[in-house]
Amino acid sequence: MSQKDPVLNNSAPIDWSIIVNSVHGVAYKLWLQKPDSDVWEVLLEGVSTDQIVDSGNFSAEKGTKFSYWLGIGSTQPKSTFRISVVLSQEGKVLENGLMQENGKVNDEGVARRLVIVTFR
Repeated sequence: MSQKDPVLNNSAPIDWSIIVNSVHGVAYKLWLQKPDSDVWEVLLEGVSTDQIVDSGNFSAEKGTKFSYWLGIGSTQPKSTFRISVVLSQEGKVLENGLMQENGKVNDEGVARRLVIVTFR
């Protein structure tokens, strides 16, 4: 699913959360690419197999690219998943900072998502 570029409110740290709203396991990887750089830096890799929100924070300026990869798994083929990646500052979700990933896993119980957005 195509996502819109999030809009930064100020220079405060950006809080991220991955929320799994279905009974699926999710492996994830987050990256940042600073403006005027060709290098993608790994921010974090993790796995969520429960209903507990995974979260953290990072610093970024306008022009920074943010990317996430989600590997979604289930023992139930063709089951529907609902996952949210949320970016916020100072407790407020950024404009375009709520990124919904909804769909179905395939016949093997797997789906993948790769998204890149640029902070405005």
